[in-house]
Amino acid sequence: MNKKIPALDGVRALALLNVLILHAVSIFFPKTTPYISGMAQFGVWLFFILSAFLLTNRFFVTGFTYSGIISYLLGRTLRIIPVFVLAVFAYSYGGLFSKDKILSVLTFHQTYLHLWTIPVEYTFYFILPLFAYVSIKLTEKYSAWHAVFILALIICIHQMFYPYTDFSNAGTMKWYIPVFLYGVMASCVFNRSSLKIGSKSADAIAILIIFSCVAISPVIIKSLNIVITGGASNKFVFYGPLFAILVYAACTSKGYFSKAMETKTMMLIGKWSFSIYLWHLLVMFKMSNGSKENMTIFALSIAASIGVGIISFNVIEEPCERFRHRIMAKINKIGFKKLASKNMLC
Repeated sequence: MNKKIPALDGVRALALLNVLILHAVSIFFPKTTPYISGMAQFGVWLFFILSAFLLTNRFFVTGFTYSGIISYLLGRTLRIIPVFVLAVFAYSYGGLFSKDKILSVLTFHQTYLHLWTIPVEYTFYFILPLFAYVSIKLTEKYSAWHAVFILALIICIHQMFYPYTDFSNAGTMKWYIPVFLYGVMASCVFNRSSLKIGSKSADAIAILIIFSCVAISPVIIKSLNIVITGGASNKFVFYGPLFAILVYAACTSKGYFSKAMETKTMMLIGKWSFSIYLWHLLVMFKMSNGSKENMTIFALSIAASIGVGIISFNVIEEPCERFRHRIMAKINKIGFKKLASKNMLC
């Protein structure tokens, strides 16, 4: 993108911290698990929406050129696959799942705990350009709201075939398509509409969304004697629009919420978030051996997860990104030479 949106790094950190803290709580204090089950899903959905939003923004800027699509696919692959492969081997050789399972996890036929999100996100990246292309064309020819309407219609049709109530599809990309499409919607509105959210309104939205997330927590549901099938774990169809609005509010307002997201600490954690997410359970499971109910080790495990993520980012993610830029520079150079040669012949 031609202009970075600082607050979105903070929103990414917010999503990560939701997952990181809740996983740590359930690992170190197992008795709390029934009261927070499914709540870490909120962070995952926010990750999905944010990814779709940012990548659609990218297509608004770059268009759909041959080199742009190659750069996009290469970037997604180099960002995700190398560190994912290393993490799979590390979790297996660390004794967390059988070595016989490594190949099936790497080829997306099986998964392990939080690693299920990688196949979902990575495979969606291959169809995102199609949704982005249609949405951007609708936005440019008509308006952003026409694109939102069509995407909402697609979600309604999708729910007829893959409803959120059908848990046989849980953990698959096709189940989570609506979540990503909410991010595409937000991008269309952000890039081609005059809708602005005031600072006070943005802060109020953030507070209301936090309360809505707490309201569906198992502890609240049980205390009110309400039966909700699946609890919070499958309500992405309903919470997705809220998180998309939250992302939009972070982009277009300068309230306390946006300022909090733009703090240096949040932006840095957001920058390192993918690596932290991949490695955190390995760190926490190892540190929790013999240290259950230990608040000090609990806090240290969160800090250690962030530390391992920082190392992974600098050792793996950053070099892969530089490698992508070198490859794309060569591809663009070859393309420029062919174009110049063609012009000379003309």
